[in-house]
Amino acid sequence: MEMLVNELEALDKEWIPVDGVMLKPSQCYRFETDPLHLMFNTNCPDELKQKVEAILHKHVPSHESGSS
Repeated sequence: MEMLVNELEALDKEWIPVDGVMLKPSQCYRFETDPLHLMFNTNCPDELKQKVEAILHKHVPSHESGSS
């Protein structure tokens, strides 16, 4: 789980445009480890969703993410 968190933290160093505002990627989704849960904001860019889901599936292949 530590490697998963480290990759998400590394991704968070890149700013992304969301609705004309620059945000950290972590401001577009909610990630919890106990229990493992991932939920995206409705305005989260698809490219970011794909990156986050790829990181998650790399470390937890059986996990299914939800969006909101």
